Amino acid sequence: MAVFTYIRVLGKNVAVFRMPDGTAQVVNPCCPHLRVNMGLAGTTKTYIECPSHGWQLDGDTKKWNNIQGAEKVPELAEVQTLRSVEVNHIIFLWYHAEGEEPPYEIQPLKETTSEGYMYVGRFECLIDAHIEDMLQNSADNEHLGVLHASKMGLVGADLDGFWSKWLSLLAKVTPKSSWEPDADNPHLSWSRFEVLVKLFKKISFTSRKQLKHIGPGYIEVTTLLAKTKIYGTVCVTPIGPLTVRTTLRVYGRPSHILMGRFILRSFSNIFEQDAPIWSYGKPRLQLNVVKEEDALVNFRRWYSQFYSKNSFSLDCEQRNICE
Repeated sequence: MAVFTYIRVLGKNVAVFRMPDGTAQVVNPCCPHLRVNMGLAGTTKTYIECPSHGWQLDGDTKKWNNIQGAEKVPELAEVQTLRSVEVNHIIFLWYHAEGEEPPYEIQPLKETTSEGYMYVGRFECLIDAHIEDMLQNSADNEHLGVLHASKMGLVGADLDGFWSKWLSLLAKVTPKSSWEPDADNPHLSWSRFEVLVKLFKKISFTSRKQLKHIGPGYIEVTTLLAKTKIYGTVCVTPIGPLTVRTTLRVYGRPSHILMGRFILRSFSNIFEQDAPIWSYGKPRLQLNVVKEEDALVNFRRWYSQFYSKNSFSLDCEQRNICE
């Protein structure tokens, strides 16, 4: 039975459904009849039924097999299928302004499907920001030290600095971070974080994170804390102009479930710290940076490969949102 779901992504309406064999499909939900939104039908039949006139779309051929009140089905009555792939329990949608084929494929992360690992939980939030501005945090060393490191993932937004002040009395936190593009695969880059925590000037431990950036909005995260490895996937998806949805899924071994939940909570606190800063900020066409922020500049240079000549752009001067 097909399960039909309407969503909005990349400023577009799309419909996602599963075929009887479980395969996910993504189509343009605009009915070729009178251009109404079929995605609102939400049918669970083996076909998609337009809620306006009852036209029935075959899920396999994407053609109409039954038009009520008509003797013949128009040959041109076809629904556009969008290229998609399901990996790591995530349905990825490929979009290119010039219609080019994807130059790379997302590989399965064994920790999301292996019997030795389990799904710990997920976190999701909406932030009013540009996707590139959000992702560049991975290469912003000063941002890590000023905003996140002192809170150690224990608290969320702390704009008045109350918790940062008290936590600094309990622990000394020394962060280190780096970002670099992958030498062999242009669509990959790596961020590495190391945080040394010293409690009460006596007890020391180190937390390490490795972020594998794959394409413009997908990250695989490995966290090492107290000899425990926790894995995660992060999707940063543009919903519309200056609105992104960030979804984090965490996986770990059954014996590490408590640590996995702590890491999940830690990540949610970090996003909560970022949200008010980005949501009330303004996008910039050019950065005002100092020479010590070369990693930030290099990240944006690496990220520019995901734009093409006809990509949608935000002209801040014309829209008058940067003034």
